[in-house]
Amino acid sequence: MELVKHAKLCAVLDFACPGAPNLLEEVSKHRYMNNTVSWLLLSRNTTADRGDLLPRVLWNTAGIQMNSDLVTAIETTDHRGVFNLFDIYSKGRHLCKDIFQTLLGTWSADGGFRLTPNYSPYKIRQNFNFLQLRGVTVIDRENVTSGKVDQLLGEPGLTKGIVAFVKYHYALLVVLRDFHNFTIKFRPTRGWAGRLRSGYRLGLLGVVQRHETDVAATGIIMRLSRQPELDSIHYSWAFETGFIYKITPDIGSKSEGNGFVAPFSLPVWVALLLSLALSVLVLQYLARLSADERNTRATMAYVLDVMACVAQQGVPNVSRLVPTRVAVIVLLVANLVLYNYYTSTVVSGLLSSQMIGPETIAQVIDSPLLLSLTDTGYHRILLREQTLPYSTRMHERKALSPRSPNDLPLFTDVEHAVPYLRRGGHVLHCELTEVYPAIANQFTANEICELRTVEGLYRYDIRVMAFVLPKHSMYSELFKITLMRAQETGIVKRIYRIHKIAKPICQGSATVYSVELTEVSLAFIILGGCKRRQKTRWLVQAVAAFGIALSGLGFIFRLTPELNGATRETSYLSPFTDTTWYSVASVLALVLGVLQCIAIFHAELSFLARNHYLIDTIGLIAQQGTAQSSAYISLRIVLYAVLIMAFLLYNYYTASIVGELLSISNQGPATIDQLLNAPLAVMFANDSYNRALAVQHARVPDAMTSDPIYADVRTAVQLLKLGGYAFHCELTEAFRAIASHFDAHEICELRT
Repeated sequence: MELVKHAKLCAVLDFACPGAPNLLEEVSKHRYMNNTVSWLLLSRNTTADRGDLLPRVLWNTAGIQMNSDLVTAIETTDHRGVFNLFDIYSKGRHLCKDIFQTLLGTWSADGGFRLTPNYSPYKIRQNFNFLQLRGVTVIDRENVTSGKVDQLLGEPGLTKGIVAFVKYHYALLVVLRDFHNFTIKFRPTRGWAGRLRSGYRLGLLGVVQRHETDVAATGIIMRLSRQPELDSIHYSWAFETGFIYKITPDIGSKSEGNGFVAPFSLPVWVALLLSLALSVLVLQYLARLSADERNTRATMAYVLDVMACVAQQGVPNVSRLVPTRVAVIVLLVANLVLYNYYTSTVVSGLLSSQMIGPETIAQVIDSPLLLSLTDTGYHRILLREQTLPYSTRMHERKALSPRSPNDLPLFTDVEHAVPYLRRGGHVLHCELTEVYPAIANQFTANEICELRTVEGLYRYDIRVMAFVLPKHSMYSELFKITLMRAQETGIVKRIYRIHKIAKPICQGSATVYSVELTEVSLAFIILGGCKRRQKTRWLVQAVAAFGIALSGLGFIFRLTPELNGATRETSYLSPFTDTTWYSVASVLALVLGVLQCIAIFHAELSFLARNHYLIDTIGLIAQQGTAQSSAYISLRIVLYAVLIMAFLLYNYYTASIVGELLSISNQGPATIDQLLNAPLAVMFANDSYNRALAVQHARVPDAMTSDPIYADVRTAVQLLKLGGYAFHCELTEAFRAIASHFDAHEICELRT
């Protein structure tokens, strides 16, 4: 078996040599008294002066550090040949602190080494005895003094000018401070890095590189170029930046195609149009086979017959020729099958498809979203230096574009940006964990489900940040061991969970967007004859599992049909927006005007009543056809176009209603105010703190304190099963009784 030996450079310096003090001074000057070399300083009692020489030299040596592997062997005065071994270290000679020695053991030629039992250099050095270290951090604010740093970094949540990972590493530094018993005098800087033309380093990195600090209360992206300048003692913070935006109809439609065209692929639509054109030729050819109908009808008449079949209205002139009748019936049946398949596809699409927005950095840059960045130093450097991929393109396309006073500025803070994100049309590039708490407070459950994130510009960089100290710092090894033990005991994990906020869970039901005017453009294209491509606007999120909170005080009730209907926000008009309804009414009014103009220009139509075409239009909207047919083909084409437009709108309207009813899971009252307005009788658990609510009327709404109902958990659960009651209690007390009295389906109907 191969024996692995670990060697370390050792140096023995005998102070009986006259040049030993000068050599020790040179060693101290070149910083060789660290843990890379083990030193043994031998002092013999040859004369009285020589016995005191070593302590005097050590007292004047500035290179002794906290991590020095320095042992002195001093011969005792009582027993010649017996040496006391002392472990020598200093908590900071650069801070004008003393040198400490601890008895490590003894050595003699007869007995050898006799070391102190369970001696640990880490435990001996771990107490700094209120030593004041120099600290540096990044706070991008004006007029921040050293005395305010602890207050600002210790504030919970976000603080202006301080990013999340700075507070996290400050929390780790507090663990080190409390464990090792030292204090810190901070030096705040406005940024992390920078360099003057002379080469002078700016920001926090410049302070650390020049050894003007002992600890840095921040994280650093440890690039290869920084490793010769810094010592890393801990890695845990995942630096996750990204673009975050709310999906909206005008953004999500970019990836899904037109709502009317989407059910069929392009070849199917082309084949359908070719089949209709071929049907015109077939009907015209079959008509010529009959001697009675030869050359009696124009080509547009057969076009009108095909349009009538598409509108499921039959043909005005039924031919006596059997092949013609068969062709008409086949055309009617084929269109009926296509209509049914089309409607089913729309419904299934509403229930299964998800709205897709920009998914890459390039798509975000090309999208109509208005970009903003959190006002931090690394974002300003990003746009100024433009060294990362896509940064130049983003600067040209997004940063330089003009903005109105009502728009979100290019650099902003999270609290100001979240209301704009909720409104839609804006995208924010930030460290994602900074924006999640504000989103959880301001967004509803459904709106959280509409959020989309795209990996940020720093995805090409190292994503785990380093807790750094100056290069060859005397505290590196000691702090590294302490943080490793804190990680093993779970302290680091707890701090990480406090500061690294996860994305709020999507707990909303399916969301159905109202159809905009552009989404039903195809119906108006058929009527108006213009060509325009638009894209779909419907989104249904996958139904998320609804979970009940496992602890805490709250109201619990069962969602019943009458309660569901009382809180439903949908209506008959919800499938289309107001703009769409107004546009439909405008188009119908325009059609009425066109029909009246046709009647004016054709004298033979003047005998018709003034409201004749109004009745015809109402009949077409109701899918009942017209009162009487006209001999003018142009007039009949207009009427059939209205009929087809109304038919398409009916299909899309019906499909949206079906999709909404099948997909939306109403959550019932979500706040105390909604609970008060709901048809629920409120009960309170029969305990002291619920009875105290009735005494303190100022803290409870009047509707709950006017006639309080108190019940034990068992009775309340039985009433909850009947429905119409809400029970205020500690939820954990009710869950056991609910599990005994409710079946699986009834548990799914519970809301808190």
